[in-house]
Amino acid sequence: SNNNNTQRSSIASFASAAILIQTVVMYFMNSLLKSFPDGKDAGHMLPMLVEYDFTTYTQAIILTKVPDMFLEVGSLFWMVIMFSSPFILLMFRSKHRAIAAIPFFMGHLTMAAMFRIGAFPYIVIFALLLFVQDNVWDAILDRTHPIRKILQDSKYINIIDTNVTGHLMDRLEYI
Repeated sequence: SNNNNTQRSSIASFASAAILIQTVVMYFMNSLLKSFPDGKDAGHMLPMLVEYDFTTYTQAIILTKVPDMFLEVGSLFWMVIMFSSPFILLMFRSKHRAIAAIPFFMGHLTMAAMFRIGAFPYIVIFALLLFVQDNVWDAILDRTHPIRKILQDSKYINIIDTNVTGHLMDRLEYI
């Protein structure tokens, strides 16, 4: 892994670059489509969606208690975030990009928890992970070292690791 003070000068592969570009284009085009004045702009969609039982999970009832004005402001904030995604996700680097991506992660985690839209939020969350550069992951690992050390020293975790590794090695012998 790279030193925390260095940044890679390129993306790992053409495939990861394509996923990054597709994600940014998806956000940007979605914001453009929602900005047309056809009555379905982003500010009015969320209050409307939470009223339909077939589009929400039970926990979304919380949103029905929130005044429409706050839902509309949240929707408009999401639209601004999507519209500015090329700048937010492509212009920032390192920890600044990771911090700037937090609203995207939070938006998709909220969608996954509240709305019946299938695997979409999870797929986008995994695509967003590509925007977090390796030096950020290294910093996270450095900061969580005490916790990881405690978990590694745990007998229960070692038993799980041994069992999983043993099963994996058994499987690899058959290949």
